[in-house]
Order: sequence, then C-alpha cells, then structure tokens
Amino acid sequence: LAEVAAARAAALADAAPGGPDGLRRVVVRLAAGGDEPRAVAQAFAGLARASYLAVIAEPPSLLFASSADSGLDCGALLKAAVTAAGGRGGGNARLAQGSVPDAAALERAAASLGA
Repeated sequence: LAEVAAARAAALADAAPGGPDGLRRVVVRLAAGGDEPRAVAQAFAGLARASYLAVIAEPPSLLFASSADSGLDCGALLKAAVTAAGGRGGGNARLAQGSVPDAAALERAAASLGA
C-alpha cells in the first residue's frame, strides 16, 4: 500500500499547479475514508512544496497533510477548522485528521481550509 500511495501522491502533486507561493495544493473529495487516503496523506508529508486535503463524505471527516517546507501547521489549521464547525480533531504539523457532525459542517470546515 505504501508504494501505491507514494506513487498516487507524486502523481497528484505533479498534476497540481503551484500557487503564487510555489505550494502545490491538492484537494480530493472521497465518498469514504480508509487506509488508502491516510497512506496518500502520509506520502504527501514527504514531498516538497505540497499539501493534501481529503474531504471525506462518510463519515464526515477531513485529512490534511503537508510537506515540511510548506509553511503550514496542519494540526493547528485543521483543529481550528473542525472546532469552528462543531467537530473535533488534531494532529501534528505534517498530518492531521478530524471529524464533524454532518455534511454542512464538513463543507464549512473544508472551505476554511481552502477546499
């Protein structure tokens, strides 16, 4: 799974245009979570100038990862987003996850993270 996830992360990052700051931001919307999205997120943490946000419909949740050189603190940003939407979550600067009560809260949290 790790090799497949690393290849998927690299392909997603390569396809993403760099922003004005050079950061390649990838947002994916998934029907369900599981091991693969988490493995892809972990692979993103090892890339250069990249971030990954998985918006997961069931259960309503978010998975956020970024490279060490991104300047992002995924744990702090995600915790603020899900807390404001009535959910809970956390993590560290490179990888964070959280859940919210429903689809409307998911959209609010995702929007605050740039989705």
